[in-house]
Amino acid sequence: MSTTSVNGIGSTTGITFGGLASGLDTQAIIGALLAVEQRPISLLEQRRQDFVNRKNLFGDLEQHLDSLLTAADGLRRSTGFLEFSTAVADETILSATASSSAKAGTYTVNVSSLAKAEVSATTTPYTSGSSPEITGSASSKLTIQVGSESPFDVDLTNELNSLDDIATAINSEEQGVTAEVVKIAEDNYSLVLTGEVGSDKAFTVTGSGTAAVVSLANELNTNEEVEADDAVFTVNGIELTRTSNQVADAITGVTLDLLKEGGGDTTLTVSADTEATADKVQDFVEKYNAVVGFVEAQRALDPETNSPNSPLFGDSTVRTIGSSLRSILGRSASTGNEAYELLSQVGITADTTGTLSFERSVFDEAVKTDDAAVTELFTESATGFAQLIHSQVDDYLDTVDGILVARLEGFDSRIRDTDNQIRQAEERLARTEVQLTERFANLEVLLSQLQSQGAALGGLPSPNG
Repeated sequence: MSTTSVNGIGSTTGITFGGLASGLDTQAIIGALLAVEQRPISLLEQRRQDFVNRKNLFGDLEQHLDSLLTAADGLRRSTGFLEFSTAVADETILSATASSSAKAGTYTVNVSSLAKAEVSATTTPYTSGSSPEITGSASSKLTIQVGSESPFDVDLTNELNSLDDIATAINSEEQGVTAEVVKIAEDNYSLVLTGEVGSDKAFTVTGSGTAAVVSLANELNTNEEVEADDAVFTVNGIELTRTSNQVADAITGVTLDLLKEGGGDTTLTVSADTEATADKVQDFVEKYNAVVGFVEAQRALDPETNSPNSPLFGDSTVRTIGSSLRSILGRSASTGNEAYELLSQVGITADTTGTLSFERSVFDEAVKTDDAAVTELFTESATGFAQLIHSQVDDYLDTVDGILVARLEGFDSRIRDTDNQIRQAEERLARTEVQLTERFANLEVLLSQLQSQGAALGGLPSPNG
């Protein structure tokens, strides 16, 4: 593009001019015209920000619902609703822990014998643990078999082997038998093998190769310091045998740790831990109230202007979520006990906005009176409140066709469309600025030329002169 300039005034974009010829403030005129063209862009930007604000609010709602889903999940299963605690009369005999699948009850436990691991040791007084004293050969080895498992070999192919060498070789196999060298007295060391707890973990040792290795194996086999044995105990008079001192299948939902044998009877009490269960209900109430609070905030009006406080004012999705959750908690559940079919009967009540309050003492008393009915109130598959809330919220949050995902994707789409409109409008504005700049520049050039021609004509001699 060619450039023409007069008195510093150009006709192409990028040339600064100030109305030298016309006397007009052309920059101000162009700015005013562009400001008019800018208004649609400003409206689009406001529209975009509104979409962003609404999307962010739906993101907040999604987080509230996700927290409610988690809280409801902790209450919706009958095996996990009630928490239980244990108390043992003589804690030297056993300890116990209970899971949420336990049942309240009292049990008499008597531990006749504890499960034990086999311990075997050599009897030859070896003078050192580290000095090579056991003759080996290319074919020397110890073969160890634990219970009915496949035997494993420990090669002793060195010409001379120390007790430490043999212990290290056994331990490296990691086959359920551990070895250590024990100092019995001065110049008297023994190789000690220890198996795992239970009669099914008893082991045998055989040796081959040299006479020293065979003798070592025979000593380990014949000198059994502790015999592998099972735990024998009674629960309410019924004798039970287990291969471990930790027993998880004698009493439903309870794990016993047997500690001492021959201590006589002791009493184990399993009871509902109402405090722990009430904590889960309290958490559920708080997470539900967070959703209610969010919904109510979107309905609020400014007290001075009587205008909406939120861009989601009147939003049908928010309104639907709030009303559907509220309707669930207003129903009755099938519990088998008419005294505990409503949430209000276990201490959960709602005010006029739907906000819940929780009275622990009422809940605790209900659990003590009929824990099965209270459990059903929350967990019954068709009418339990935690079940219904979980199912409803899970539908809202479905990542494929949930209502929240649809709304969030809708806002993303609108934001993208608005971004495109803003970009196109800004491109049009840039083109308009170029056009206006060129027009006014050309006008200044033309006026300057006319002024020059006028001045030249004014300098010509008069025809009468």
